[in-house]
Amino acid sequence: MNWISVRVRAPDNPLPQPSRTHGRSEQRWLRARYVGQGHELEIPFAPGDEGAELVRRFATEHAKRMGFALEQEIEVIGARIALSTPAREPALAVADASRDTIRGPAVVALSDATMFVADGWTARALPIGGYVMERGA
Repeated sequence: MNWISVRVRAPDNPLPQPSRTHGRSEQRWLRARYVGQGHELEIPFAPGDEGAELVRRFATEHAKRMGFALEQEIEVIGARIALSTPAREPALAVADASRDTIRGPAVVALSDATMFVADGWTARALPIGGYVMERGA
């Protein structure tokens, strides 16, 4: 069996870490396929994983999805990472006709929708209804 020789390692310049690590989750996937194959599968990975383990994980996933596995080299064609933290509860502001400008960050409960005004943006009420969003205004 001719296995791929690979070792996953952390990059020389890792991604900046969020300042708050409480509740943070991190997921990593490799997109891999048998050499010459036209479709890929995603398999989870972690820095430090050895090539033989990645091949085993790929073969298991391939057998689960396709009904068979091959004793063949795999190639990694991409990687992705997802970092997430718990969501914060928004503080809702209620739209008021007497307020013509709303500075972000704000979440505004309108009669038929919810409007998000990002930090550094303003929402200015129009005389005909609706709002104009402006950056840095």
